[in-house]
Amino acid sequence: MDISVASSAQVLLVSGSRYPDRWVVPGGGVEPTEDVGVAALREVQEEAGVKGELGRCLGVFEVSTDI
Repeated sequence: MDISVASSAQVLLVSGSRYPDRWVVPGGGVEPTEDVGVAALREVQEEAGVKGELGRCLGVFEVSTDI
């Protein structure tokens, strides 16, 4: 299935695996040699089961496990 969001007013949400009663935007890790755009498309495919295309990048966020 292909999906294209033509309007910036639409956002794809998935139920979270950690909190199934909450809706979240698809996201996940970037492999060491992977481009962030490729990672974003892969995560949408994995989490939502759809193929997408990139619009503009709103940000790249890093979660550090160092305490």
